[in-house]
Amino acid sequence: MPRKNKKKQRKEERRRTMQRVRQEKGWQPPPDVEFPDDELTRDLLTFVPGLAGDRASEEAAAETLTNAVLGSHDLVDEPEFREFYFHPMQVIDLYGDLEEERGINEEMLNSISEEEEDELFFDLMIELARGSLTEEMKADLLEAIEAAWQRVRGQGDQDKAGRLAGMLALLDPEENEDMWPVSGLVQAILRRSLEAGFEMASVLESEEAASTGPRALFESATDNSLQQEIEAIMAKYPGLAAVMAQQDQQVWEAGMQALVEGELYVGFFSDEELRRAAEILDPERLGDPELAGEDLGRAGIQAILGYISGLLTLERRAEMREQLLTMLEDEALAGDWFPFLMAMVEDLDDDDPDTALGFLTGAILGEISEMAEEEDGGEAQG
Repeated sequence: MPRKNKKKQRKEERRRTMQRVRQEKGWQPPPDVEFPDDELTRDLLTFVPGLAGDRASEEAAAETLTNAVLGSHDLVDEPEFREFYFHPMQVIDLYGDLEEERGINEEMLNSISEEEEDELFFDLMIELARGSLTEEMKADLLEAIEAAWQRVRGQGDQDKAGRLAGMLALLDPEENEDMWPVSGLVQAILRRSLEAGFEMASVLESEEAASTGPRALFESATDNSLQQEIEAIMAKYPGLAAVMAQQDQQVWEAGMQALVEGELYVGFFSDEELRRAAEILDPERLGDPELAGEDLGRAGIQAILGYISGLLTLERRAEMREQLLTMLEDEALAGDWFPFLMAMVEDLDDDDPDTALGFLTGAILGEISEMAEEEDGGEAQG
């Protein structure tokens, strides 16, 4: 069964279970008769027997279930959750933005009580979790919670199985969305992601990169000793390297799409070069009039790659690198594309000259389309 269908089936099973144990209509469950094979329901009723009681018992049961979610910090060390992280550098950036929005500084913190400070940072962490959680991560966490529940109940740990069953019942992405950011498990994952991020930022700051701008930041990031320090930090957090690699890949794919669609403009090529590239992509000039569909597309890409390779002298690579670093130093130009632009600079600096051909192909295709639209617009006005 495809993964998507499995997720949907599990979601429906959890939804039915939740409906069975809800108390709004005074439901009185006979679990020994109605649900003899429903392990989740049995674990819930064992963990929260008040689900089958009077109004007061139901309220106490609801509080118990809520506390199971709020107090789930310790579960972060269970094997199913050890490799869950938010991207460390992204969350510390968001954390800094939130502090700035709220005017949090040393002077402000010195002016409030310890209790007020705790409340302030509790709210800050909730907002940070709310802004960082994705639907995909929620789905992955639900799968991990279910896997943990199956494992601990098989080990005979009834209390932990009940807690996990309660989390499965309450963490419904559609009906209890507000429970996710306050979940102890999510907050624990967020805290260790922040810890890793601040450790990495500290290493960069020790190289005085943060105070001297993106250009120095890039030069420091390509230093072997700095890379070793960053790798040592990631080694302290099992699974972090894979998470960062996956999310960096998503950044790369989004950046490439933006280049091709003209959303991200880098202006690497002259009008003459763009016209020449457009001519190369003309099916009649590809050398085989019978080429069509995918074959035509592959032939065009190969032709463009050859054309770009001919342009990519050492001097031209240096010009492109300088252009990207200039964009990185201007927040208005870099915008949300800062990580992708940094990756482009790294590709230009790679010892293998072909490494940069991937993003340069996307850039030239996007700029060809942009030029064609401008020319069509000019002709229409004429």
